[in-house]
Amino acid sequence: MWHADEAETSVALSLYGDKVHMDLAVPGEAHGLIDSKWKIAPGQAAGPGMLYHFEGTFAMPEKDDLSTGVIGDPTNASKEKGDAIVERCANMYAELIEEIMTKYPCGVNPLGFRNPLGYNGTNDLHYDKDHDAQGHLIR
Repeated sequence: MWHADEAETSVALSLYGDKVHMDLAVPGEAHGLIDSKWKIAPGQAAGPGMLYHFEGTFAMPEKDDLSTGVIGDPTNASKEKGDAIVERCANMYAELIEEIMTKYPCGVNPLGFRNPLGYNGTNDLHYDKDHDAQGHLIR
C-alpha cells in the first residue's frame, strides 16, 4: 500500500468509513526519483534487483513533492475492497496465532531457557524439560 492509495483508502472505508471523505479523493501526483521497476510494493513479488520499502528514500517528502499527500489513486477505493483486505489480514493473523498456540501451548517457553544474565555474555544456557540440549522443542 502507498499513502492514501486505492488499497489503504479501501481499508479505511471498511474500518471507519464515516471518517473518509471520498468527495475529496483525487489521484496522486507523486514523482519518484527512481523507476518503479526497482521498487517492491507491499505484497508484490520481488524481481531481480528490486528494493523493498525504500520508496520513501527515493521520493521527495510528500510535503515538498505533493499538493495532496496522495501516492496512488484513492478514487478507485471501495468499502467492499477494504472488507476483503481486512478479512484476509484478520484470517492470516488468526492462522498465525493458532499456529503459535499449537506449537507453544500455555506454559511452554518457546526459547526453552531462563538466563538470569540476559542473552549476552554467557554460553552456559540450561534448557528446560520441554527442550533438547540444542534448545529445540521436544514433541
